[in-house]
Amino acid sequence: MPAKSTSPFNYPELNLSLFLERLESFSCLEKRILLAVSGGVDSIVMAELFHQAGVKIGIAHLNHGLRGNQADEDEEFVEGWAKKRELPYFGRKLDLVRISDDKNMNLMEAARDERYAFFDQIMQAEEFECLATAHHKDDNIETVIFQARRGIGLRGLRGIPEQRDHIIRPLLHFERTQIEAFAKRNQIDWREDPSNANQKYSRNEIRHSLIPSLEKFHPGIKNVIHQKSKEIEREFELVLPLIQEWFDAHIQQEESGFSILKSDLESLPHFDFVIAEMMRPYGITSGRIEELLRLMKSSNSAVLLTNNFEFINDRERLIVQEIKEQTNTEYQISSPEDFKHLPFKLDATQTPLKDVSFNDDRSTVFLDFEKLSWPLVVRHPKTGDRIQPLGMKGSMLLSDFFTQQKLSLPEKRAVWILCSGNDIVWIINHRIHHRFRISQSTATALRLEVKM
Repeated sequence: MPAKSTSPFNYPELNLSLFLERLESFSCLEKRILLAVSGGVDSIVMAELFHQAGVKIGIAHLNHGLRGNQADEDEEFVEGWAKKRELPYFGRKLDLVRISDDKNMNLMEAARDERYAFFDQIMQAEEFECLATAHHKDDNIETVIFQARRGIGLRGLRGIPEQRDHIIRPLLHFERTQIEAFAKRNQIDWREDPSNANQKYSRNEIRHSLIPSLEKFHPGIKNVIHQKSKEIEREFELVLPLIQEWFDAHIQQEESGFSILKSDLESLPHFDFVIAEMMRPYGITSGRIEELLRLMKSSNSAVLLTNNFEFINDRERLIVQEIKEQTNTEYQISSPEDFKHLPFKLDATQTPLKDVSFNDDRSTVFLDFEKLSWPLVVRHPKTGDRIQPLGMKGSMLLSDFFTQQKLSLPEKRAVWILCSGNDIVWIINHRIHHRFRISQSTATALRLEVKM
């Protein structure tokens, strides 16, 4: 059994003994592991170490189709490496430019999505239990600096996790120079990707220019950045469940989302950090936190949209709900027996005046049957709609009525109205038109009861 290293952040070199130490920390030595292998020195050394360790592995290589013959030669090299060792090999070639255009994504995002989708397919089909990638210490340091430059926040400063779910990164605490030294000592061949030297890419600029400049002023800066990122990661993992527990206790579930009292959020210390973490699954990136905070401070019912969700500032609460396409569907009702095809249940019966009885239940109303012009129409409100609410002398905009009733934006959107000709007869579940009320001259009433 190898002696345990005193610090997982500063290994003196890369060797099989220390590599096994990292594998033991993942509890995966007895599992089937799929290795993501590009053919570069990092992934080939990782594959060689796994092979020397006697772990059950398979090799996966994705050719993105971006570098012509060089990419094809990389694919041939990795396949040959696997077959020489009689290891399962899984390869695929893509037209990444076409895929990124079809998905309206940049090449880097599309490449990452396609890679992990490819790996997931193999893992499920071939029953691998873990996926190993060859990210190393320098990758982590570059990621931290890249995220810091983008102002990504505490989450970004965690860097690359050594393990997340089924993905492990056993070389994360070893430097690129240590990996290359292992390859040379063991006479291991690998493929070079010329694009890694091109400083038009931000990460290459960080790797070849920024980090060497930082090291001139602070020779140990790389280890400091790496160690601090892992400390932030541990602290983050401790804090996040506490934030989630608080959040779950304070939200109120709504029909298509949830709401939370703004005062509850604002009472928290550093509540902007809490919002950033809790709203992240709903499309609020670090760059949009300020927008959300301004929304919450607004005095009107403003809305902030992400790709799939909307954030609504509703007086005392912040409402988060999935964006649903507002339908402009209109339902024509030709007779009292024709209310069956609505998206909600509405019972209609003709009733003599003597059987009319009123109560405070707004889901049941009586209308003067003779004043209705058929067919009736059931629809959502439109801009400019007006009504003369029961008991009022003049008409008013429907939007003003909603404001008076203090309806939230989601409640306004959920409203249905019943129309007769150009008149709104009933704001369903709210108020009828004054002209269609039951009076002494009414002979027959139309009783309507809605069940939503």
